[in-house]
Amino acid sequence: MKTVGTVKRYFLTADEGGQSIVPVGYFSTPIIFEEDRELINGLWSAVLEFHNSPNIQ
Repeated sequence: MKTVGTVKRYFLTADEGGQSIVPVGYFSTPIIFEEDRELINGLWSAVLEFHNSPNIQ
């Protein structure tokens, strides 16, 4: 299955508990759907492909 969409993503700064380096290129992260908070359908992941460099500000 491959679904493509456009999203806005905010990465936490190091001071906020995030990483000190912003990922570029491809980025994979686990996701939990609001409709399946108990993970009955298993854990899913999202693969993000950056078409533009992230705004590090």
